[in-house]
Amino acid sequence: MLDELYNLIAEMIVYLLEKTDADFYKKYNSRTQTERDRERNIVCKNVPGLFEKDSEQCCDLGNNIGTKTEFLESLKHLFLYCRKAEEDKCILQLLELLDGSLEFQMLRELESLEDEASEECLNPNWNKLKLGIVPRCTCYWERGHRGSQHYDRLDNFLKNILIINYQVLGEMQVFHHFLPVNTFYSAEKKGSLSVAVSPFKMQRDFEQETYEREGTCYFSVQYSGNAECDNQNIKDIISEAAKEQVDILIFPEMLGNTMMVDEIAEYLQEPFWLSQNKPPAIISLPSVWDEHKNTVNLLNHTGTIICGQNKQEAYLEPIDPGGSAYEDIKKDYRIHLIHGIGIGRMAVMICKDFLTKDYLDIMLENLKVKLILIPSYSTGYHDFETMAGNLLMSDCCAVWANACGAIKERNGEERKVGFVLRSGRNTGKEREYVCIEDFCSQKEYMETRLKVWKLYYKTLLGR
Repeated sequence: MLDELYNLIAEMIVYLLEKTDADFYKKYNSRTQTERDRERNIVCKNVPGLFEKDSEQCCDLGNNIGTKTEFLESLKHLFLYCRKAEEDKCILQLLELLDGSLEFQMLRELESLEDEASEECLNPNWNKLKLGIVPRCTCYWERGHRGSQHYDRLDNFLKNILIINYQVLGEMQVFHHFLPVNTFYSAEKKGSLSVAVSPFKMQRDFEQETYEREGTCYFSVQYSGNAECDNQNIKDIISEAAKEQVDILIFPEMLGNTMMVDEIAEYLQEPFWLSQNKPPAIISLPSVWDEHKNTVNLLNHTGTIICGQNKQEAYLEPIDPGGSAYEDIKKDYRIHLIHGIGIGRMAVMICKDFLTKDYLDIMLENLKVKLILIPSYSTGYHDFETMAGNLLMSDCCAVWANACGAIKERNGEERKVGFVLRSGRNTGKEREYVCIEDFCSQKEYMETRLKVWKLYYKTLLGR
């Protein structure tokens, strides 16, 4: 019966999205108390099962009330009545009440979805409607207005439900990954989320081949490093991150190899971890360029693959005389959205993906991403710094990880190999950087290969 309830909620949302505009939501926010009471009375009269007995307090839907056929029928009847009477504001108030009544049910849904990966949404009719609903995880640094200062939209009024509107996603598909509720338990104890970047190494360790196909110049990438040494290097850095109690560890783009995922996964499953600090809860490995894909694999602290995010936007490599070569990757149109209590929603945007405004807008405006990991292999940071400013009004934090090898290729002044962008309830410095000099001496790579920053992470704040 909950499936039917979710389907009906999705239908109400689609109706309002098609019927209303920004001005409607401004007027909805501005209606008088008399009008608010009138709408609530309509709901109380037609759907008494939504409220506790002899009380104006909403029930906990999902705790048996949401399974009653008569309750669903009364909801359908009210929805039909409101459409005929053009009581659109009453429909929105009904949605607000349903959203509030589903607060604990959404937590139960999160627990049932732990460690699952699926394109499916809570409402089985998501594909037909081109709109899905999923649990909206709390983000501890998101401010109470939840974007309503900048957008007048339906989702401003929903705290527990996240809308996935496929009409605005175009060809993009969204795959949902729900982290266990205790993923960042150590961060909750510390009161801060520790994020770290490692520029990994000084060597480039990949070769580029440029060629022509159907009138277009392309380039591909072939790993040329020592996989055994690189994988041991990754292990050493993870060990150092564990000592520093890092929660999320990010490596750069392009420097991965095809054996890395399996070897690091085995390392994270070693029994010695039981007697010492745990490895980071989330590890974003160096991306691997293979078979026309540039892929970042996310692992959890036990070595399980959370997802493999492919790069979507090809990089244009400058070539002589004055032209460009197109990165020969196949776009798979898949966004992996990682949901987690405390971080809200997290995504990986590989280098050029983050610099592509339309793609970034989808993340911020439609998927309401609150933490972006940006692995990069770039000779400069300025464009990333500029684009990062777009995240501030969305209370979205970001961590950019570049490679020392990329900076070494450039003789200019751009020496930054990593930065953190803090937003929302975070206080202190908005941006902090780490430079190549912090990792490299004149002749050798220094042992400390981590830069750790802290993000605001205190519980019991708004959604």
